[in-house]
Amino acid sequence: MKNSLDRVLRNNRSPVDPLGYRDAAYPEEEARAVVRLAFVEMMGRDPELDESEHWIGWLRETRSNGDTLRRCLMTTSEFIGRHGYVNPLHFHTWRNSRWLKNILATCSEAQSQGIDWPNARQWNEELIRALKNEHDVQTVAELPNQ
Repeated sequence: MKNSLDRVLRNNRSPVDPLGYRDAAYPEEEARAVVRLAFVEMMGRDPELDESEHWIGWLRETRSNGDTLRRCLMTTSEFIGRHGYVNPLHFHTWRNSRWLKNILATCSEAQSQGIDWPNARQWNEELIRALKNEHDVQTVAELPNQ
C-alpha cells in the first residue's frame, strides 16, 4: 500500500503533457495491465505476447497513457473490422456505451429486485467477459454477494 500511495503522491506532482495528462512513465506491471485492458476493451481479446511487449515499450518510451493507446487501436483494421469505423475523437462516447450498457443493466436489476450487490471483483470479471464477447453478462442474482 505504501508504494502505491508514494506513486500517487509522486505522480500528483509530476509535470503534465499538453493535454493535461501526467507525464510519467508507467511502471512495468501497470503498463502490462493497461495494455491488457486496452486490448480487451477495444479488440475483445487479450493481446498476444508480441503485441503486449510492443505496446508496453511504446507506453513507457513515449510516456503515453491508456486512452492514447486505445485511440491507436481504434485505427487498426482489426478494430474497424470488429466495430466499424469510430472516429477516435468520439472514443469516450463509444467506450462509455460499451461499459455503461452492461453496468446499468446490472444496477437496474439489483435496485428493482432489492437484492444484495454482487461481489465487486466477480462483477468486474463478468463485465470484462462481456467485453470479450464470451457471453452476456450474468444477472446480479447469479453473481456471488460480498
